[in-house]
Amino acid sequence: MLRCALGLLLVCQALAFVPGGLHRVHPRRRASSATQVFSTHFGADSPVVLIARIQVTPGREEEYLKLAAEADAEVEATEPGMLHHAFDRHTAAGGVPEFVWTEVYQNDDALLTHITSDACANYVAAHEKLGEDISVELYGTLAADTKVALKEAGFEAKYYETACGYTRL
Repeated sequence: MLRCALGLLLVCQALAFVPGGLHRVHPRRRASSATQVFSTHFGADSPVVLIARIQVTPGREEEYLKLAAEADAEVEATEPGMLHHAFDRHTAAGGVPEFVWTEVYQNDDALLTHITSDACANYVAAHEKLGEDISVELYGTLAADTKVALKEAGFEAKYYETACGYTRL
């Protein structure tokens, strides 16, 4: 009995069970500062990262930046599940600008809320006038019903399922 209790105590020092899944203390943290836990469970309730690479029609960059700022403001005001929303610009060789949306969603529900929102629909409609191409990548483990809902909404993306890792979000 004592051996079993000591074994359980050692396991509890390395792992903390909290509602929502199994969490582990990061191995680089000392036991005395092990108050922060990291989720190693991935699924419908874990964060999702979206990267959208945008090709803007040459000469329409300033109009597109205005569109992006408007979309960003509307998303910030209406989507609390959007944890990070940024429109990034890189000027490639030859002065051709490249644009990327970087978005982090709290979970699958937040992703679906965004994809089916008026803000997203308005942005996509305006993109068709100002942009030439868009490619979307999703990183994270989505539930099967989330993938079905995205497909039914006409959302096309390349999916990267989580193979291993942890999250602090």
